[in-house]
Order: sequence, then C-alpha cells, then structure tokens
Amino acid sequence: LLVALNPPKNEEKPAEGQKDEPQTDLVGSWKATAGQTTIELSIGEDSSFTWKAINPGQPPKELTGTLSASADTRSLDTKESGSMAGKVTSGGPDKFTFLMQGMLPTEPVLSFERMK
Repeated sequence: LLVALNPPKNEEKPAEGQKDEPQTDLVGSWKATAGQTTIELSIGEDSSFTWKAINPGQPPKELTGTLSASADTRSLDTKESGSMAGKVTSGGPDKFTFLMQGMLPTEPVLSFERMK
C-alpha cells in the first residue's frame, strides 16, 4: 500500500516496442465456468497443476500434471490424458483468460478468477 502511495524513483519502464500490459502470477487457485461446468484450477510454485471439472449430477473429473510455457502459449501436460495447450491473456493480478488451441477466436474463452 505504501509503495502505491510513494512509488520507487528508479521504477523500470517497458522497453521500447514492449507494451505495458497487465500481469498475472498464475500460481494459486482459480475458478471458471463454461455453461453448467465449473472448472477449478490450482497451480503450484513448482509448476504442478490440478484441473477439476465439475458438472451437475456427475462425479468431478480431475487431471494433474505440469504446466509448461513458451512465448505466448501455456500447456497443461498430463501423463494420462496428454496436453491441453492454449493462449493465456492477463486481465490483471486476479484474472486471466485461456483460449485453447484449435478454438476459433470467436468461440468463448475460459475466464478464470483467483479464488480467495
């Protein structure tokens, strides 16, 4: 809070050509909904993850594995179910969207919010 009121004088600015975009630390617990499906995603400091899909009237489906990253893609890699890759776009410190590869930009993205 004090930093927000009195920011450091040597604050770094983005390099020329680099956008000053919001940033999201993906470590933590997240929640998204897609229709009637609720998705809970937990990402650990060690890049481990748990993805739990909850559908009404059905047992939850859970995947565990490792999160990997390239320049603009994040991949949730599991031993039992392969990989789920997509583009992550930050919405600030407590929000991000995940557009899975193979989906059209006009299709709905998963909008995750940090669980508190």
